[in-house]
Amino acid sequence: MTTLLYVGPSLADADELLSDTDIEVCPPIAAGDLLRLDLGPGDTIGIVDGYFHQQRAVRHKELLMQLERGVRVLGAASMGALRAADLDTFGMEGAGRIYLDYRTGVLTADDEVAVTHGPADSGYRRASEPLVNMRATLELAEARGLVSREQRERLIDRLAATPYQLRNYRGLIEVARNLAVPRVEELRRFCRTEPVDRKREDALELVRRLSEPAAPKPDRQPDETSRTIFLYAWETAARRTESTEFVDLALLRISQLLAAGYPAAHRDSVLRRVAEECRRECDGQEAADDRAVALHHGVHRGWYGDPSATDDFGFLDLWLTPAELATLDRTEQLTLFVVRSYRIVPSIMDDLGGIEAARQAGLLGPARQLADASVMVNSGAARNDRGFSIDLLRADRLIPWICTHWKVTPAELPFALLDRGLDSEAALVTALRPYYLLVRYNPELLTLFPGTTPAVDFDLGYAVNAISERRNALFQEIFELPAEIEPNSFVTEPVLQQIRDSLQLSSGDVLADLGCGRGGPGLWLARLTSSRLHGVDSSTVAVQQATERADRAGLADQARFDVGDLTASGLDDAAAAAAICIDAFHFAADHVAAAREACRILRPGGRYVLTGWEPIDIDDDRLPAPLRVDFEAVLGRGGLAMVQRTEHSDLADRQIRLYERALADRTDDDAMRHLRAEAATGLPLSPLLRRVLVVAEKPRV
Repeated sequence: MTTLLYVGPSLADADELLSDTDIEVCPPIAAGDLLRLDLGPGDTIGIVDGYFHQQRAVRHKELLMQLERGVRVLGAASMGALRAADLDTFGMEGAGRIYLDYRTGVLTADDEVAVTHGPADSGYRRASEPLVNMRATLELAEARGLVSREQRERLIDRLAATPYQLRNYRGLIEVARNLAVPRVEELRRFCRTEPVDRKREDALELVRRLSEPAAPKPDRQPDETSRTIFLYAWETAARRTESTEFVDLALLRISQLLAAGYPAAHRDSVLRRVAEECRRECDGQEAADDRAVALHHGVHRGWYGDPSATDDFGFLDLWLTPAELATLDRTEQLTLFVVRSYRIVPSIMDDLGGIEAARQAGLLGPARQLADASVMVNSGAARNDRGFSIDLLRADRLIPWICTHWKVTPAELPFALLDRGLDSEAALVTALRPYYLLVRYNPELLTLFPGTTPAVDFDLGYAVNAISERRNALFQEIFELPAEIEPNSFVTEPVLQQIRDSLQLSSGDVLADLGCGRGGPGLWLARLTSSRLHGVDSSTVAVQQATERADRAGLADQARFDVGDLTASGLDDAAAAAAICIDAFHFAADHVAAAREACRILRPGGRYVLTGWEPIDIDDDRLPAPLRVDFEAVLGRGGLAMVQRTEHSDLADRQIRLYERALADRTDDDAMRHLRAEAATGLPLSPLLRRVLVVAEKPRV
């Protein structure tokens, strides 16, 4: 059984007082707090203090939902007294004098209990005095003969007209002087030495009641809480993934918009929910699979007739595209209808079910990474253009992009929205705006989602990088490389020297550059070692640029470049004396396969030298899967033996400096926008990674 006590300034020492009990002390309650709880019969909630000014106050419906679930709910002293006075007829229990005064109409104004205070680490230090305490103090002062009844009432009237933030005993004494209260100095000493803290008294009364049996339930029980669209929105917004500032609803929207696997997860979730309803309410469906049960349920509910007995399915014209009507069989057509028409109640999409579907499909983690990165990208855009706002991103820019991403025509878009649990283009545009710039210029980030096929436009990246003077100047300045290299990787000349020494090349040997990009480091090494370079990259633009660079450098006879893959280079077995992979290994779709390919093309004793990133914690799920690589294990499974691993913290520091400079840079070209978006993604991951140079060797026979 769980007992929660929401308390703040009314009982600031609650942690100490309750340290030997099973009561869990929580901060003052706010809207949404109860919606995050998973409580039931036997559990108890005590409410003393609650926010209402800087945050929204806890809603009555949240309390009614807990009562409906069989949770015991008590209130006293402050926000708890207010809510108990409203809901005691529905089963909420009130405690203390303040609750009774509200219940009987002695007190009517909410601000009687309001107080300004500091944060928890200050002990909720009060900056004002609640009027209920000052009332109680003046009642005692009247009993002592310090004020008359008329004087007490006049003082209370003046204090009640004062904003709650300004109420305190010093102000009370000033009012008393203005009203010519005869014994004002005695009253001042009394207020300083014997003030009544009615809120604390009532809070302690509630704590005592928490250990007692529940009060008898009222004759009137709460009806089932009405599931309005507002309540559903509150519930959904309250769900928050652990250790992130983003609510789960935001992560769901990212998954719906950007994860290729979400429609299948949504479909399975809807069919499972409809099937579960049928199994609860209908007979004879236990053994069938979810889809079959869900389709039978459509007949049970009268959504459509029995497919074996009728052809009257004209309603499907509203729910399917012409192509789907012409090509799909009836079972698949009805399946699409059930999924696309599903609502938990009319007009309310099942976002809570969608969140759970996205979680089970492993989509919320990658969505969180994209959300973090989008904040930095949008902040950078705002710094570069003071007039920028994501709200200015127009629908005629966003909708064509999403149609391309989803591979649908504008006419098919309404159906694609329903396949993802979205109900309108307006909802789509609102949801996409915060993430559009990030994914528009960094499509490779979509591969963070499991099951997403890399669709990185490396050709575009290499094309715009080659003509961006600012981007290339930043790399040259920070990594201090020879001008002819024109780098696209995060290495320095001393690191290239270490790579050269590790390769152990002789004149005329073949050096394979796997993921060669524009060829700069490979050509530099080939010149120094007099080796023959064979570069491979998946980008045709990069291969063309590398070939042109070799010609300009006078190395056309010494170097060739071909389109290939890290897992399928196209080189012959044992063709290379050595191989390099500069900051490209993590792009491999299969890291072990990439290691096997390097081993295959090396002659026995040949060296494979790569640079990249290793996680500090291999199980850290904040890192995308491509960066969670244990090089020694992966290379070993590929047939290579580890020779040396060197950590280069200086390279990591330079990479951070590059990213920070990029985010502050105002240059408006495609390459710099791409680099800023990369920086926004990469900077948060920097503390989680080590920059390493790894040397491995193919065993000698």
